[in-house]
Amino acid sequence: MTTSSQIIDGQRIDREFDMATSLKQARDELGKSYFSVVRELFALSRGTGNLHPQEYFYYQLYDDQKYTWEEKTAFIGKQANLLLDANYLKNAWTHVTADKLVLSALLSGYGFPVPNTFALYHPFRESGGATSLRDAEAVAAFLRSGAVYPFFSKPVGGTNSLGVAAVEAYDRATDSLKFKDGRVVGVDDFTQAVGAYAKDGYCFQHPLMPHSRLVELCGERMSSLRLFIIQDSDGPEILRASWKIAVGDNPADNFWRPENLLAAIDVESGRVSRVVQGAGPKLVELESHPDTGARLLDVELPLWPEVRDCCLRGANTLPNCHVQGWDVAITDNGPVLIELEGDGGHPQMVQLAQGRGLYSGSFKAFYDRSRAAAESEGKGRKKKQTAAAATPDTAAA
Repeated sequence: MTTSSQIIDGQRIDREFDMATSLKQARDELGKSYFSVVRELFALSRGTGNLHPQEYFYYQLYDDQKYTWEEKTAFIGKQANLLLDANYLKNAWTHVTADKLVLSALLSGYGFPVPNTFALYHPFRESGGATSLRDAEAVAAFLRSGAVYPFFSKPVGGTNSLGVAAVEAYDRATDSLKFKDGRVVGVDDFTQAVGAYAKDGYCFQHPLMPHSRLVELCGERMSSLRLFIIQDSDGPEILRASWKIAVGDNPADNFWRPENLLAAIDVESGRVSRVVQGAGPKLVELESHPDTGARLLDVELPLWPEVRDCCLRGANTLPNCHVQGWDVAITDNGPVLIELEGDGGHPQMVQLAQGRGLYSGSFKAFYDRSRAAAESEGKGRKKKQTAAAATPDTAAA
């Protein structure tokens, strides 16, 4: 019997990490003592970057030939990003942008290109002119007679491409769906699998088609870019850009999926400056796509000025969202805004491919300024509360 997890990925499979093995590799391959590694781990976990031990090894920060101490301290971990978002910026946009229906409606209302949702599985929510599917029976009936094939489907509130599916066609004779990766899944089995996402909603969308130049480079699979933007009183600024590249039969381009690639993009020219696969001791740099053999390194992405303009204009529509991570696809019809991480997203997306920490330059100034303002506000509030508590209550006199 086919299980739900075999039909669609419901759980992210992170790269294996073992502290003892990692310490041994650092010692055997680089001659770095356990004491030196542990000392660095402690210092970096206590610094601004709040690096977790796994992140230390993930970025290969144990390699003294690759990074100076100053360069190591520029890397920030997920925890530091959470502190900026929740404590220093007190950002509510993280929750707003996590809802794909709300974000899509917001962006399309401003006239931006977004994926087209033609059906929504949810007990009561609606999405524009999309067909409303209220229960499992309605989903199954829709797949058999009303769906438009091929389609791409995903959860409304999902992250990390979990719960996604790329379906090519319906076979009436076997009452089954043919997936893009060649699998054949029964309609009832698929309906049961997506039922896990019914509470928050599950979208059915027309698939995006990659730009012809990207087809030459990566084949007929969709890839997307992550543009990391900060926005302060001077307006939005693109600090980093990465290209998420799917490999093999992976249904999505997220880097956590086995064999997928991540490339660093020059934010001014759109040129690919570095391509990596894997992380930590298993990280390798590549020049070409493993499937197509096409050279990726030094390629200039098509429509890059249009991509920049689209994301900067999108950032301008959300002036109080100060850290933004835009996922944008370069399609045969131009750039399409797919998603927005309202806290910038995981820092690994704009640190690993570049081989450079984020806590430097404009971002360091922004981070330090935001932290100082939040701490000053907190001290001012505490001072007022103390003064109020010390003031005699004259109302009862």
